Amino acid sequence: MSLKQHGLPEPVLGFTDAVAQDIGTFVACMPSLGENVTPVELDQFSDLPLLSLPDTVSIHTLGSQHEIQSACLNILQQILDDESTLHIGFDMEWEFTTGQGGMGPQKTALIQIALPNTAYLLQVYHLHHLPSSLKTLLHSGQIIKVGHSVGADLAKLA
Repeated sequence: MSLKQHGLPEPVLGFTDAVAQDIGTFVACMPSLGENVTPVELDQFSDLPLLSLPDTVSIHTLGSQHEIQSACLNILQQILDDESTLHIGFDMEWEFTTGQGGMGPQKTALIQIALPNTAYLLQVYHLHHLPSSLKTLLHSGQIIKVGHSVGADLAKLA
């Protein structure tokens, strides 16, 4: 509204990395962004098959201290003896703020652990402390954590 009041044209182009989520706000605030729009779906990997999880893989989203403790105990029980190792997929996610007043990476929100037939999504953001079995799992040399920048993830969590 204020653009027109000042004699300025409304924008004809906007950028967002979440089009489906932001379109309503953009069009409500700047109606010109909703005019003469032709949706285009670019799939630069259209020649590749879609990835889907096999039916044998189960995903568990856990958020309570007890749920996470129990899941990690189940993983730890898969170590058969003092000589055996277990490989797990490992990743973490956290909120990241930028711009003026941004504080960079925030507290860890999610820890992902993947086994051959099970994926655990551990929602740790609201926990006051990590369950002891998760700490044991993270410190164990018998559990090999596999992923991109695992060392940096673990350092951040520490």
